[in-house]
Amino acid sequence: MARITRLTENDLARIVRRVITEQRGTVKAVGKAVGNNPVKTPPPLKTMVFRDPSATNSLTNIDILPQTIKLISANVNFEYKIAGRNQIMDGTFYCSTNNTIKLQDGTNKNWYISNKRAVTLKSKCGASQGYASTNTGVDTSLA
Repeated sequence: MARITRLTENDLARIVRRVITEQRGTVKAVGKAVGNNPVKTPPPLKTMVFRDPSATNSLTNIDILPQTIKLISANVNFEYKIAGRNQIMDGTFYCSTNNTIKLQDGTNKNWYISNKRAVTLKSKCGASQGYASTNTGVDTSLA
């Protein structure tokens, strides 16, 4: 036979508070917004673009948006903006090279980034390019 349990108003309030607290913790752990607490966007990956592979002749500074970095085919695609500007453009990092990128700048030229930033982007290259990562999704942990 089913057992009937009577709850007082205090018991009910305590249970509701506990459920709300547990839900907040679960939702934050998955990275979703809760009420007035929006998901925090990771800061841009600041890098300098060079005209030459030896990284001696600088062209400009760009901010790569880490939440847009993703592996497509054999290259890593990302969105970026030139430092100090608001226009967002597309860029490509070639996994088969050391530090070559292509920017949406209308020149159809290849540019270069520092080896340190190249390592960060290479970590998103797939196993078919000889790297351990098989990340094909959007990376929100890169900061």
